[in-house]
Amino acid sequence: MRKQLYFSFNKLLSFDVDKYYKEFFNLYSTNNSLVWEKKLENVLCISSKKIPYYSKLENTQRYGLSHYPILDKEIINTRFNQFIHIDFERNLKYGSIKVQTGGSSGIPITVIHDCKMRSAGRASRLFSKHLCNFPIPEAHWLLWGSMTEINNMKNGLMGKANNFFLNQKGIMNAFLMSEDKMNTYVNLINENNIENLVVYVDSATELAKFIQRTGKKVKKLKNIMGCAGTITNEDRAIIEETFSCKLYNKYGSRECSDIACECNQGNIHIYENHVKVEIVDNFGKTLPNGELGRILITTLNNEAFPLIRYEIGDIGSIRHINCLCGIEGMCFEQLVGRSYEMLKNINGEYVTPVYIRHLLGVIHNPLGIINRFQLIQKDLDKYHLLLEVSKNYELKVEHLNNINIDLKKVLGVSCEIQIEILNKIPENPNGKYSYIKTELKN
Repeated sequence: MRKQLYFSFNKLLSFDVDKYYKEFFNLYSTNNSLVWEKKLENVLCISSKKIPYYSKLENTQRYGLSHYPILDKEIINTRFNQFIHIDFERNLKYGSIKVQTGGSSGIPITVIHDCKMRSAGRASRLFSKHLCNFPIPEAHWLLWGSMTEINNMKNGLMGKANNFFLNQKGIMNAFLMSEDKMNTYVNLINENNIENLVVYVDSATELAKFIQRTGKKVKKLKNIMGCAGTITNEDRAIIEETFSCKLYNKYGSRECSDIACECNQGNIHIYENHVKVEIVDNFGKTLPNGELGRILITTLNNEAFPLIRYEIGDIGSIRHINCLCGIEGMCFEQLVGRSYEMLKNINGEYVTPVYIRHLLGVIHNPLGIINRFQLIQKDLDKYHLLLEVSKNYELKVEHLNNINIDLKKVLGVSCEIQIEILNKIPENPNGKYSYIKTELKN
């Protein structure tokens, strides 16, 4: 009943969520690759004729997607008006909104989502819940970190309506993770019959650590959808152990909506009806399947403000798979993190943050003394390591020396690492927490 009410409510607002939701289920068909390619051709055709930034380029549409320039956030910010459809005011403005990103990659941007993109985006989020085994209208909690969305869900009429239709039962603030707050969150989970969570990964990891550290009891859940961060093996292990259920990896962004999501077989399916994904090297050359590189996204459902070969700021690899869940198509083989979190060693080679997190969070932290760390790269051979240590504990000089030695094995034996111990490492201005930061210009 809630499902149909949600679709009907959106239809009243001129959003075709039902139509696009059905389209997502076509991913289960093996005969739709030509349909998705046709959508891509349509985007390129519209862009070459109606989007000023692209209409000025020569022969791009004729020679295909790979001949379009890579689009970065700085270009969007400096040439924003050139990406707007020339008939936007006349034909596409109704139902369109400006969408602002939080700047987690260091550069916030603004894009426009037309009515078509908003419908497809809402459908993408519903389909992600389907893949995570709690389809609409099964109830769920949110451990969420966007203050705008939190306020809208609590106070806005639309937010309250969506909470009802989508059966979102409550919101726990992912940016308020004091021990008192986490104790409250555990009590909320235990005191009701809701068995699904949608979470910010880092905050869910902190909550799981708190539960294990304090010996609190938490009930067994059914499913957890992890968003807004890279899920490491350590994250997955502690969250799944603590809540006795599967953690699903959902990948998306505000500017592109949901891009991919993990199924019950562990494969992260790319929404090929919604986006085209490419992997390129540092020179913009397309890489073969399985090779790690920069992720480019082309949106297929936004005529007002199409993003073509948009560098989202992440590093990953893709491959084609015929999955036992029933979906055949492209999947992310690896999602290793934000490109701005990728350190460069003294030879200029990329070092994944996953390795650093394992080294400092697990190998050199067997007793859980280090609550959090932050490794800041100042230059190719200079680093500043902040360690947040539990109260009443002191790291021995020998421990610090061993950390220094192991870091230099991957960063470079001649690099300098300044280590500073703090009671609290502050979050970023946007409220998110970064384990890795780099101040390198390129």
